[in-house]
Amino acid sequence: VTMGQTSAKPRSGSAVLKKKVETAAKTGVLSVPDHKLKEFPEAILRLSSLRVLDISSNALTALPETLAEALVKLKTLKAAKNKLKQLGRLPSTVTTLDVGENELREVSELPAGLESLTLKGNP
Repeated sequence: VTMGQTSAKPRSGSAVLKKKVETAAKTGVLSVPDHKLKEFPEAILRLSSLRVLDISSNALTALPETLAEALVKLKTLKAAKNKLKQLGRLPSTVTTLDVGENELREVSELPAGLESLTLKGNP
């Protein structure tokens, strides 16, 4: 007879994401590649001190319209290997942008201080 045992490990991807977001609030760095994200997590937009965001290798089709206003200190955005069809407005502080291997047909409104841009693998 087995008693109802529970695992100490996070039950779901959302528990793992929540823990990473809590850590990112302190470090300014959030890395969540390969998390099977289909929508941009709202909690990330509350990380106003975020400097580095890696959301590569997910299934995101869009970035939030409020990204530019929310992540005012963001320097590096890695969003390669998603399904992004458009970028929208990015924080003006972004200097490194990797959006390779998405479904982008055109890119406009890039941050003026952009130093590194990766677009390889888009249509």
